[in-house]
Amino acid sequence: MIDIQAIHKATCHCGAVQFELTLPNGLDDPRRCDCSMCRRRGAIVASVALDGIKITKGEDKLSLNQFNTMTAKHFFCSICGIYTHHQRRSNPSQYGFNVAVSKGLILSNWRIFQLMMELIILQIVIIDKFFINDIHVKSYLLICWTTICFNVLLKNKDVFMCWYV
Repeated sequence: MIDIQAIHKATCHCGAVQFELTLPNGLDDPRRCDCSMCRRRGAIVASVALDGIKITKGEDKLSLNQFNTMTAKHFFCSICGIYTHHQRRSNPSQYGFNVAVSKGLILSNWRIFQLMMELIILQIVIIDKFFINDIHVKSYLLICWTTICFNVLLKNKDVFMCWYV
C-alpha cells in the first residue's frame, strides 16, 4: 500500500512544471478517463478539488488544450509534453491529475488487480454487445483477452501500468 500524505509533490518529466497535490481522501476515484485525449495517452487519473492543485513552478510553461465542447481544459508541459492535469468536463469543480507525475504515488498490486478485473468485465460486455453470436468465438475472444491481461500483469507490471491503467 502507499502512504497518502496531506500534500504530495508532482512534476512533469523535465521538471519545468512542478505542483503540489492536496489529497484529503487519498487517491480519489483512480481511473482511466474515456475521453478521446485520455484514451490515447493511457494516463491514470485521480480526482482532486480545484483548490487541491497548487502550481509551485512553471505555470508559464503549461500549455492548454481544449477540443470538442471546449469545456475540459487539458494541461501539458510545453517543454517535455507530459500531461499533468485537466479540469474535467463532467465535473468542472474538479481536476483530474496524472497519477504518474506525482512523486511516491503508485497503485498497489491489489488495486491493479481490481482494475484488471474491471477491464475484463468491460471486455465481456463489449464482446456480448457486438454482433458476435457464436458462443465459441465469444469464449475464444474472452480467453485470449484474459490471458493477455494476466500475462502482462504477472510478467511486467510497468508495461501493464502504461498499457491499461
